[in-house]
Amino acid sequence: MSSEDSIAVFGAALGILFMSGWLLGLAAGVEKWRFMRRFRTKMGREFHPLTELSARYSRRPWLWPIEAPRVIAQMLRTDTTRLEDVELEAMRRAYRRLWTVGGLLCVAAVAIFLVPVVLALVTGTRPP
Repeated sequence: MSSEDSIAVFGAALGILFMSGWLLGLAAGVEKWRFMRRFRTKMGREFHPLTELSARYSRRPWLWPIEAPRVIAQMLRTDTTRLEDVELEAMRRAYRRLWTVGGLLCVAAVAIFLVPVVLALVTGTRPP
């Protein structure tokens, strides 16, 4: 196998890995949308108060850089807190699982792609 063939196979494998992660992330987004819609109909309130937040930051956008870390931390805490309702908890776990696996696949693809590039930069040689 020539070096061009191995590069093509390497690129195709990275593409498959990244696209698999992206598709799993897309599936997680659909599952989260279904979960949030079901949560709103079952509980009568939003899971994340996104409507209130978007209204607040569209009126005063300069607050977003100041309050963003607190808002994101609050959303992450809410996302990882167990729910009492069995159906909603199962839906929450499903989208979290898909999101985690999809993200890990994308990170792995980017890391595997960057290893030869960084190695070439450090050693001063051309990547294979």
